[in-house]
Amino acid sequence: MRLWDREDITRRIATKHRASYGDYDETDSPMRDDEMFKDELDQMFYDYALNEKSFPRFTPAQKEKAKANYGGVDGVVGGVIYSGGRIETREELAEIKSLVNGGTIKVNMKSFSHFRSTARAFANFVMTYNSMVGQTEMERALRRGSAGEFGTYILHAKADPKTILFNTRRKNGVTRSAEDELIVDGVIEIVKTELFEPLTRDNWESKTIDTWTNIRDLDDQTFLVSWLEHHEINAWPAYAAFLSKAIRSVDDLVFVINEHTDMFRPYWDEFQKWMERSRYAKALAEMIEPIVVNNDIKYKYKGKEIWIGKSISRLVLKRRSDQAIEAYNQSVASLRRDMNNIKESSFFWKGMTHTFTKCTASLYNLKSAGVLQKSHFAFVREFVAFMQQRATAGLTPDNWRDQKDFLDALAVINLSFLHDLNSTEFQRVLNAIRMFGKQMYEASNKIGFMREWGDEIHHMMDEIADIARAAVQLMAKRG
Repeated sequence: MRLWDREDITRRIATKHRASYGDYDETDSPMRDDEMFKDELDQMFYDYALNEKSFPRFTPAQKEKAKANYGGVDGVVGGVIYSGGRIETREELAEIKSLVNGGTIKVNMKSFSHFRSTARAFANFVMTYNSMVGQTEMERALRRGSAGEFGTYILHAKADPKTILFNTRRKNGVTRSAEDELIVDGVIEIVKTELFEPLTRDNWESKTIDTWTNIRDLDDQTFLVSWLEHHEINAWPAYAAFLSKAIRSVDDLVFVINEHTDMFRPYWDEFQKWMERSRYAKALAEMIEPIVVNNDIKYKYKGKEIWIGKSISRLVLKRRSDQAIEAYNQSVASLRRDMNNIKESSFFWKGMTHTFTKCTASLYNLKSAGVLQKSHFAFVREFVAFMQQRATAGLTPDNWRDQKDFLDALAVINLSFLHDLNSTEFQRVLNAIRMFGKQMYEASNKIGFMREWGDEIHHMMDEIADIARAAVQLMAKRG
């Protein structure tokens, strides 16, 4: 049966691995030396997993040795292992349908995973070694609604030590592997098989969200997210209904916002509002401990740092405004130190503008905490004065490198927080940035006529075009 063909499975595993880890060559690793492996089986698995070679035909003795030294059920949960794949023909579809309620099949060196989510990822994976071909394949998959021509599947198989030759989660097993994986050979019992038909505009909810029962069903929905985006379908109402039903504890909410926020990026405003309205949001805010680290506020839940988004952070900071004030004081003090102690380094200038962004972010935290005052914007005017002073200095043999680095740093400065908080202060900074660019541009046009530059003029002329270009871009900066 082609569905269980070893070469087909190896090709899919290799393709997935290549995309995740890049191209491998036999010379890429010092482990090519035979002495780096325990035996020939260890090296065969290495060649399969990292050099993408098919397994050779194993003798009965080799299979028994592999089971004894590299097999086993370590890491298997609930006695079940999983394998996912694409369905490319009607014959394969019929074979999968016959296994929906379980059955028995014979496999030849077939790859399984300890986790259903990993098997689902393999089933939905459509890219190839060639990026151009891979893009075409992805376009085809998104149009038809599935990675496979007739859908995808996940086998749920009983984990039997008698058929497991390699298990990468076995302690002191194979020397090196690409991921959690089991290689299975022989007759195996299929507990059940999940069949995923191609998605359409009419069936996508009934084939996905309507079948989900808990938040773990959000795992590995990458293809669904891409398909929805490709077909410009607004899935938020269905997502919101599912989240409201499936989230039953604070831990559930933490899982969603830490593991699956990317899934909701297309509906970010709606997702933020939904989080704020969640009945578990207030309880989570009470349980979170904010701490100041490197001028930023980090949030810890049960001792672990987590991301909680703006809506819940507002609830936290209203309770702990002292942390918002401390982060503001630290970031502003750091910016003032930078402005008073100039260092000749491109990293320094990028660091300074990054610190300025942190200061504006700390203003947002103060607003969330309900303690923002007009006096807190003082550092903005200080930074504007600093830029004006730098602009007045023009370009000289001693400062032109620093001025160029400052130009580059200002080009990528983030003013979004300031824009949202205070339009007047935002415009003040933006005008100063544009003026700095204008004066650097004018100064760069005069360099060729300045004899006092001496030999430094040769170095400067190599960079003059970049300086002028950066200055023009800065003059057009919109925030």
